[in-house]
Amino acid sequence: MKENIYQSFRPASCLPDCWCEVPKIGQYILEPGNTWSNLAFIFCGLIVWFYFKDFPRRKLATVAFFSVGLGSMAFHGTQTFLGQTIDVLGMYMMVTFLTLYLWKKDFSTFLWIGINSVLLGVLWFYPEVRRWLFLAMVLGLVIYSIKRSIKSKYLYGSILSMILGQIVWNIDRLKIVCDPNSPINGHFFWHIFSALSALLFVQALRFNDHKTENLKAS
Repeated sequence: MKENIYQSFRPASCLPDCWCEVPKIGQYILEPGNTWSNLAFIFCGLIVWFYFKDFPRRKLATVAFFSVGLGSMAFHGTQTFLGQTIDVLGMYMMVTFLTLYLWKKDFSTFLWIGINSVLLGVLWFYPEVRRWLFLAMVLGLVIYSIKRSIKSKYLYGSILSMILGQIVWNIDRLKIVCDPNSPINGHFFWHIFSALSALLFVQALRFNDHKTENLKAS
């Protein structure tokens, strides 16, 4: 009988019933589908880096995308508490980056790091609140973005992609549609929809910047 390579590590708090895909015990990557689908975040990060060169905080945006992708790969690849913490921290880093940019484009990088350091402490000591806290942060971001009037097809596309991601995530979590041995399930598509949502949100910010500049020039 094969043994879990990561059994000496503290397990993720959602185990043993986190989502549909079952772990491939004995392999270095326990969930191939849920792990490799995070390449969507890496791909989106590369788009930001190579094609959004006029975006003022391009470097930090790229770091945020890579943090989400690599963190989630660590989580699904190992099913450990450490991987889970790195995963959710990356999600928080993305949402706090977008929120701070909405507030002030030239926000301090140290402020971003400080906020996420506090959130890391919350994740480590109170992991049970991670999902609700993330939901509150995302809802706050959406409300704030509408209040700041960055309405555009990109923002609406971002929100739609986010909603679709939540739908397939819950379908997977509740095992409404589930093939445990398949690498492609709802959680797989949750990563893709989430990456697309974040990319569209960055594009919405970029579009809003251009619109503001054009108004000032006219």
